Amino acid sequence: MMTHYYLYFLILIKNILKIVENLIFIIIFFFLTSASVAMAKEKPVIMFNIFDVFYPHLGDSFCRKKAFELAIKEMPIEQIIDAWKGYEKICSSDGSYQLIIGGMYLNKGDYNEVINILEKATQYAKYDTRYHKLFLHSAYIGCGKESKAIDLAKEMIEDFPNWYGGYLALGINFYNAKDWNNAYKYLQKALTLNDQKAQTYQFLAAVAYELRKDDKVHLYYNKAFSIDPFNTLLNRCSSFAMVGIYIYEKNFKEAKNIMDYQLEDDPTIKNDHRFIKLQKYYENELKASEHSN
Repeated sequence: MMTHYYLYFLILIKNILKIVENLIFIIIFFFLTSASVAMAKEKPVIMFNIFDVFYPHLGDSFCRKKAFELAIKEMPIEQIIDAWKGYEKICSSDGSYQLIIGGMYLNKGDYNEVINILEKATQYAKYDTRYHKLFLHSAYIGCGKESKAIDLAKEMIEDFPNWYGGYLALGINFYNAKDWNNAYKYLQKALTLNDQKAQTYQFLAAVAYELRKDDKVHLYYNKAFSIDPFNTLLNRCSSFAMVGIYIYEKNFKEAKNIMDYQLEDDPTIKNDHRFIKLQKYYENELKASEHSN
């Protein structure tokens, strides 16, 4: 009889210890969670590395996500990308991390990685995939997969008819195909849905130049520049259009300024056939202007 009581007593003690253990874990977990979020705000990179060591033992994905969100503002791009490789499965449910990493690869010009990440992110997704698809569209173009880019642009228009992105994407496809009228049509549609995107104005400036809508080139280029001065100057299609207009107007100083800026920022531009053509146009018109004076 005493043996049974002894066994019951041991089971009771075991259960009590288990409850105490769980309570201690909950208390520690609570303080750790609070401390980690607070620390993540102050030292996000350190906090992210700590979770790399201890996860998944702590199971604290919320804090780790928070640390990651804050860390990407301070981490070098390469470090973020390396960290992402072991982190993808944890933070893939809402698609936001794929969009961040996809954008980083896109800025690096690593289009195959963009495609690898964002094709998975958009397949059977239950979250908003508009910008994932827009980035993916750019990657397809970067890889020379124009037909896939066109199909994706049409898919965006079908799925999100009141969003500018699909029309901008298809307008860019028509621009690449030198179908100026259709490019202008779809870019104008993108503009009516969102008139605060510099890229839309940049391509409109380039298309307007090809259609000899000289007054529109000024309007679109200046609007793009007012929204995003740095990237507008770096964008080849819009700056080439503006150089052409400045040369046409005999404003050789401004034309030369833009060409010099482009060469300084990207020396490879000297091999672009459009740049070579503009240089010859500039030199010929400058000589003709000097002779006429």
